[in-house]
Amino acid sequence: MLQLGRALDEAQDTVDAREFAARLAEAKERPRLRMHAFHRWYGKLVPAIPAAAIEAWSRPGELVLDPFAGSGTTLLEARVAGRAAEGCDVNPLATLLARVKTRVLDPERLDAAAEALLARYREGVAEDWRRRLPRVPNREHFHPDAVARDLVRLLDAARAEPEEELREWMLALASAINRDVSNADTRHVFPGVSKRMRALIAGGWRGDVTTRLARALADRLSWSRELHARAPTGGRVTVHEQPAGELRGRAGRSSLIVTNPPYVSSIRWVETFKLEAWWLGLVRSRAELQALDRAMLGTERLEESSAPGAAEIERLPAACAREPVARLAADGEGKRARVVQRFVIGLHRALESAARTLRSGGRAVVKVAPSRLKQVLVPTPQLCVELLEGCGLELTGVVEDGYAPGSRSLSTARNWYSGRMDADAILLLRKP
Repeated sequence: MLQLGRALDEAQDTVDAREFAARLAEAKERPRLRMHAFHRWYGKLVPAIPAAAIEAWSRPGELVLDPFAGSGTTLLEARVAGRAAEGCDVNPLATLLARVKTRVLDPERLDAAAEALLARYREGVAEDWRRRLPRVPNREHFHPDAVARDLVRLLDAARAEPEEELREWMLALASAINRDVSNADTRHVFPGVSKRMRALIAGGWRGDVTTRLARALADRLSWSRELHARAPTGGRVTVHEQPAGELRGRAGRSSLIVTNPPYVSSIRWVETFKLEAWWLGLVRSRAELQALDRAMLGTERLEESSAPGAAEIERLPAACAREPVARLAADGEGKRARVVQRFVIGLHRALESAARTLRSGGRAVVKVAPSRLKQVLVPTPQLCVELLEGCGLELTGVVEDGYAPGSRSLSTARNWYSGRMDADAILLLRKP
């Protein structure tokens, strides 16, 4: 069992906790909507969690909010359940994928566009491909010339699609196969040419854009047809490329929040998907990449790395965060103390903004786990509860959710000083 402190441990035996645990177990037995797999995304929320929450605590037509939407898992589950959905993320790749995965496109229209894409790709001019090559650092290390040439042809073909919704679908498809045809090991979270890949390359393996495109396109056309068949008409999904703390003018509009906030100092999202971001032109320089990294909640890329002072620590909006920040500072880990301080402030701003959108009686479902930095515990579940209770919500239950053995998508083995996560706490809260 997760050791969460007495109050949260006791909350694992409430009526809400028992009922949600039963709903979650049932939802996990159902087949996943295949559109969730459109593009790899590490650390994704398990779709059964928003599915169970949406069934329990919202009605058709009501608004479901995810302030940390990522690639759109909650938004997609809300869409197929006939709810309106709204989400935020600062990562432009995430917001692109969230839009693409939640759009319900007419199958005949999409099939015709896919045929046109393949025709443009086959007929694409390859001779001057270097002139159209995105500025990708260390490109030859990851994509040899033959692969890079075909990726340029594919991006040209996608960008030639005149309709924006279809064009974004095609660009997301091109991004989805980028890692598969590169020298980067797809078994690893961060893009790198591993020993395994070096051996495969030495044995003659080469990325094949044409073959991979054909398979990936067939799969995603099928998944899009499934979404079209299952999604009710009239659903509305809105995706904002902005920090969650900047939500404005939405007081009392949402009936349910379902979210998985980032962990402090865990997956370096910008670094993880840098190949895809460079190739799509979502970042065009190292300065832009670093600026995006600094905008991420929980980032270690700070402009100021000195330890926060005693007065700054005392002003933190959650008492449970003060001790770990002070301990890191006292142990000579000034930068990591500052990382946690900034994380707490950013999380507070985001949760406060999200809680403001909840109507009276609305619910919040937050999946999170404790973190460790240099063996100092950052009690993220208690932190979220304390911050949300400060926004007027009340805790009604906690459900422990263990990870599947050997899971890589949840990145249970993180960096060397952050420890290991084996289970999450699903926090259940209500706005009186």
